[in-house]
Parts: sequence; structure tokens; C-alpha cells
Amino acid sequence: MRGKQALCIGINAYVPRHLILEPCLNDAGDVTQALRSLGFQAHFVKDLNYKSMKILTHQFVNSIQPGAIVVFYFSGHGCQFNGNNYLIPTNATGIWAGNVDSTAIDAHKLISSMHKRRPKVVICILDCCRTDAPSEPVDEMNPFSRTLVGMKAGLAPMQAPPSTIIVYACAANALASAISMNNRNSLYTYHLLRYIRTSNIDIETLLKYAGVDVKKESKSQQIPYLYSSCKEAIYLAAPNNYKAVVSAQHIHRRSVVRKSLSINTL
Repeated sequence: MRGKQALCIGINAYVPRHLILEPCLNDAGDVTQALRSLGFQAHFVKDLNYKSMKILTHQFVNSIQPGAIVVFYFSGHGCQFNGNNYLIPTNATGIWAGNVDSTAIDAHKLISSMHKRRPKVVICILDCCRTDAPSEPVDEMNPFSRTLVGMKAGLAPMQAPPSTIIVYACAANALASAISMNNRNSLYTYHLLRYIRTSNIDIETLLKYAGVDVKKESKSQQIPYLYSSCKEAIYLAAPNNYKAVVSAQHIHRRSVVRKSLSINTL
């Protein structure tokens, strides 16, 4: 169990109400179940405020064993400021550019802290960026008017430590869809779940194929991005331990991946 560790966070219950989401708990819960079926010690947590998210991510980081395959998954709101990416907790009221460092989770700092535990690889999947940030002037007397003011929609491109794979549900500086054909999951996570249990295929290839399907279903309106500094093939599923929806032979025939998905290799 110590060789495969995961933390999956889903947030639906945002404040103020116009930020409430619907698929994120299903997304994080379903990814958790998929990872557990692959032998991961996977933890699912939901609707966290900032204090709880900070504590739980810190506890998860401290639990990481040297040499482990580590997956961090987040489904919820995310924004950027000054080139840094932030994962937004439930109470977004009053989070804005002036205080985001102390009210939201800095994704790059989180990834760096996980890497310091010397895992074999860190796989960070960010299915967020579901709304535009407001551009109204800040009203110092009204905390609701400050919600995400000064933040930029989408995630900024991210550098990563060695042996790290970072996946965005959509391109940098773009928005992701919370709707898919199964009316349960977000567009990206729906396709991720179709592939994640496939045996004999390395994780980068699986992520690329999920991205191709997202691009196809969205008619190129949403294009997932993958940033990788990993120099070896990483397999989540042991050989032949799961009969996937799509066979490995079928996946190998789909050479369109390299032409259809935007890939950045650090």
C-alpha cells in the first residue's frame, strides 16, 4: 500500500452561491474508487474550507513514502495570480488578489512539498477553472464584491520538479467544462475514468488519450494540457488486472494522439 498513495479533493459547496458546482464530488469520489481498485491508498475528502484543506494537504504530504507513486487530484474552482495557480476552498467570499496567498492553496508550493518527500513520481491532476474571475473594482466594505477580484481565470503554465506529471483539464488560461455526456462527471474526468484502469499502458499515454477524447467531444473548445518532467514510464495498473473499457491494442492503434493533443515536456 505504501507504494501507491493518493489524495482526491472535490468541492461543490462554494460560497457565494453563484460559484456552487455540481460534478466535483462525483469526480473526486469516482477517481478515488478507481485508484483504490488499482491498489492505491487513496483518500477522498470533500467541501473543505481553507483551514481544513491546508491541514489535510499537509498531513498527506507528510505521509508520502520515499519511492511511492503519488497522485493528487483536485476538482473545483482554480484561479491564477501573478503566474501562480491557486486551488479555491469552499468559502471563496473575500478571496482576492490581495490575500490569496493566505486564503487559498498554492498548487506549485503543494507539488514542490510533495516532491521533497522523494516519491518515485508525483502525478497532479487539476480539473478546475470553471468560471471567469470578476473584473469589477474592489469594494472594501463589501467582502462579496471582492470574491476572486484581481485573479485571472484558468491556470498559468507551471514548471515542475523532476519526476512530476501535471495535467490540466483545459489549456492554460482557458476554462473547463463541468458537463459531460454521463451527466455525472466533468467532461475531463469522465474521459479520464474511461482510461485510468487500463493495464499495460503508461500513465502519460492514458492521459493523452483522455485528452484527445475531451478535445473531440468539445469540438476543440477544451484541450487538456500535460506537463511532464518524468523520464520513465509509470504504470498505475498492474498487467492484466482490469478489463478496461478500451483495450490496450485499440489504444495503440490511435496514433492520432501526438497530432491532436498539446503536450509540453519540461
